[in-house]
Amino acid sequence: MAYDNEEEMLLCQVVDSGKGIKSEDMHKLFKYFGKLKRTAEINSEGIGMGLMISQNLVKMNQGTI
Repeated sequence: MAYDNEEEMLLCQVVDSGKGIKSEDMHKLFKYFGKLKRTAEINSEGIGMGLMISQNLVKMNQGTI
């Protein structure tokens, strides 16, 4: 995390070391219940809302994700 004084913006970077996402599945990332088939097999407890909720919170604070 870092604060950009010039832009008056908080910068946050997340690094993911997962296996990656197929290009044809990218459109599913920021949709409610947008679980990928492979992810659903690995994590059966999640419901696929995490990225959508994160995106909404960031947007409410005039940010982008």
